[in-house]
Amino acid sequence: KREKLENLLTIGITGSFGKSSVKDFLKVILSESFKVISTEDNKNSEIGISETILKDVNNNHEIFLCEMGAYNRGGIKLLCSIAKPKIGIITGINSQHLSTFGSQENIIKAKFELIDFLPSEGLAVLNWDSKLLRKGFKRDIANIKYSISEKEDIWAEDIKVDKEKVSFKAVFNTGKSIKIEANVIGKQNIINLLCAISIARKLGMDLKEISGAIKKIINHNFYSKKEKDIIDFTYSSNPNSVLAHLEHLKLWKGKKIIVMPCLIELGRESNNVHRIIGEKIDEVCDLAIITNKECFKKLNSKKAVFINNPQEVYERVRANSSMGGVVLLEGRV
Repeated sequence: KREKLENLLTIGITGSFGKSSVKDFLKVILSESFKVISTEDNKNSEIGISETILKDVNNNHEIFLCEMGAYNRGGIKLLCSIAKPKIGIITGINSQHLSTFGSQENIIKAKFELIDFLPSEGLAVLNWDSKLLRKGFKRDIANIKYSISEKEDIWAEDIKVDKEKVSFKAVFNTGKSIKIEANVIGKQNIINLLCAISIARKLGMDLKEISGAIKKIINHNFYSKKEKDIIDFTYSSNPNSVLAHLEHLKLWKGKKIIVMPCLIELGRESNNVHRIIGEKIDEVCDLAIITNKECFKKLNSKKAVFINNPQEVYERVRANSSMGGVVLLEGRV
């Protein structure tokens, strides 16, 4: 089926956090102007990507959004050899999967296998807020740097974060800007939207078209009940996302509860990462229900209790909820 890829613009997406959100945002936005196909969630390995190409991609598609996950050096390179990306996105780098990669340096090199694979006329799209990503980028290739904290190729100003949505002004280094309102949860998604906006603009979409497409993004993570709100991030977790989600809980006035297991595959960073999360829990939450004993000990949180029975978790949440409060379901709980 190689001929199907030759006529496609394949966009490879990797990173230690945010890649699924970037893929989803890009699919909504780019579908306004192009016929877009993407890998499904949890299909970011060689089997899932190959299956998508063989079964789902057809000659009518113009863009293939290919999420790429790996657990060791050479993994992203293998996926690139299958999908043949011409644009490569790295959404950020942290210590996720440190235990399988062996070192932070290996993680950095593995993520940049995507950029190294790109053809000479390719495009690298990089989250310039990620210090480890800035450290690893060395190739002389066309690139877009997106950021909240730095004024690079595209950045955000006039940021406003509400419980169920965000708004900001996306500013380009050309002097143009666009006002964005999106039904997404948390400030951390602004950086992912900037990435998607920058690529849509690069592919020729006008600003009005981009803004209108973003309004079609549906928030699948938020549920409002009579006495409390529920935020559902049970797909997966990493250190950056957990801390960002906990920070977002500050917008609620009632009781704040988190239910979460351990973060896995952090290697020697596990104790430190969980300690930092424990400190954030004590700062923000009224109650943390931890479903993994190892994680419970590492958090060293005054607000945490260990419960691994689902019915008991439910009863404790119900008993401790309050009017105007929020429950955050985090990770594969």
